[in-house]
Amino acid sequence: MTKIANRVKAGRFALVHGEAGRQSSKEYNSWRGMIARCYNTNAKGYRRYGGRGIVVCDRWRYGEEGLTAYQCFLADMGRRPTPKHSIDRFPDNDGPYNPDNTRWATMPEQAHSSRGNPSPNRGRRRGPRVAFDKIAEGLTEALEITRGAAKPYKLHVPPEIDVAGIRDKLHLSQEDFAAHFGFTVNQIRDWEQGRSRPLGGVRAYLMIIDQDPKRVVALLRAVATSHAA
Repeated sequence: MTKIANRVKAGRFALVHGEAGRQSSKEYNSWRGMIARCYNTNAKGYRRYGGRGIVVCDRWRYGEEGLTAYQCFLADMGRRPTPKHSIDRFPDNDGPYNPDNTRWATMPEQAHSSRGNPSPNRGRRRGPRVAFDKIAEGLTEALEITRGAAKPYKLHVPPEIDVAGIRDKLHLSQEDFAAHFGFTVNQIRDWEQGRSRPLGGVRAYLMIIDQDPKRVVALLRAVATSHAA
């Protein structure tokens, strides 16, 4: 291969990977694998990552401030310390890939953190059974109210809801937030840009999402499963 061809090839990798003169670095492969297992339904391991709600922050998925997504990832994570290090979600193994919850770690370190610093949600029951229990609790409370055995709770719903703030806390793009919680992308855009605002019931739903997004996702999946049965 000629010197000119080599320069062209290196330039292509610099454009795609943000690393002049490098081809496919180990860090790039780690970043690419992270994206694939969270968003490519055909990728190996998708069921254990994207399939259970693990996402990648917008900065590492789309880039920002003139940097590509991979350049942002490399700037935040740096080079892996040794060939034995790989990316690890820590301290919350059920949380997203983002600068505050991702590190380079060896396999023994990852195994130790899983035992010694479990996710806040580890050990709790998950899935349709938990969702069913919560629905059952709500129905029981409703019956007690109709019988006069309990007083209805009056929920205060504020007139304004910071939709963008709720979404940013979850490190979700507008598209992913809409897909997770049953909105349309146009709704999210209109709310965030002030062209319209959520109605009262929707604002209450957004408040619940803000307080316990994982439980909301579990309930929605349980409902979808029951309707599909």
